[in-house]
Amino acid sequence: MFQNISYTYNKYHSCIVLTHEQAATILTPAEIEAGEKRGKYTHTGPWQIPVSYRAIAIDCDAQVIYGSRSLCNVKDLGYELGGQVSINGRKHRGFTGNVLIELPDGKLINLAVIHVC
Repeated sequence: MFQNISYTYNKYHSCIVLTHEQAATILTPAEIEAGEKRGKYTHTGPWQIPVSYRAIAIDCDAQVIYGSRSLCNVKDLGYELGGQVSINGRKHRGFTGNVLIELPDGKLINLAVIHVC
């Protein structure tokens, strides 16, 4: 079972600061080495109509990372996808984006996320 992660935000570098132990719960060693984690996009038909998007869910207001979640009832909003994401048994509005994670050794990782509203 995934434990929610509380984090701090470095406003000078515009990134989330995590320890190596916290990063290891949401990232594989290969993703840390590559410096990015991408979301998984599912589509249907020859026109690639979006069905779902799976990525790390994050709440910027409460500064909590919820782990890997799926965005459903997806609508294409132009540069992002919008829809609903389930957090603790309740549906919340969400949209896609990305954030930078900074590790204690200074390494930056680009992380695809679902912002929970």
